[in-house]
Amino acid sequence: MIHKSKQAWFEVWGTEVAQNRFLKYLVIVLSGLCVVFAIALVFVALRSPPVFAVSSVESGMLRSAPVPKEYLESEARRVITEYLQRRHSWEPKTVQVSIGKASRFVDESFRKSFLQANETQIRIATEKKIIQKFYVSSVTVDSERKTAQVSGDRLLTVDGFRAVNSLSFELKLRFGERTQENPEGVYIVAEQLVEPNREAK
Repeated sequence: MIHKSKQAWFEVWGTEVAQNRFLKYLVIVLSGLCVVFAIALVFVALRSPPVFAVSSVESGMLRSAPVPKEYLESEARRVITEYLQRRHSWEPKTVQVSIGKASRFVDESFRKSFLQANETQIRIATEKKIIQKFYVSSVTVDSERKTAQVSGDRLLTVDGFRAVNSLSFELKLRFGERTQENPEGVYIVAEQLVEPNREAK
């Protein structure tokens, strides 16, 4: 009787071990399938969906093409003009808001130094009631070198006195991601005031 009970026990134990081994293999197979499905889902989600143009004359699939150089430079000129006008055109009450709007065109690598450079300007403009207007006269963009040369006239008004002088800037650009705030995807990486004697060389 003792021999039979021990044999029955080992038979039950062996059956349990076999079932556990089978369940482990099943879990491994299902986990592998889940990984494969997850990779396939990510791959499909990252693919751009096909877009078809349908008309009464002809229908076909639209393919994305690289943006022409002329378009990039035109967008860059538009962004640079708006950036400089917001950056250098303000009144005492609007100087902080205006510079804040200009900062949306500033690249992250330049943002910290940009904000620090404008702290003193905001304080002086507010304390001394300075009004400044900047009028862009020419913008030259080199999309290959990612630089821009800008010239214009600055009009300063302090205590009713006005002064006009010409300014030239050299900007470095980055063509990056297009966002809702910056749909052109043109970002200012650096801004440098060009001295008149340097410009003449």
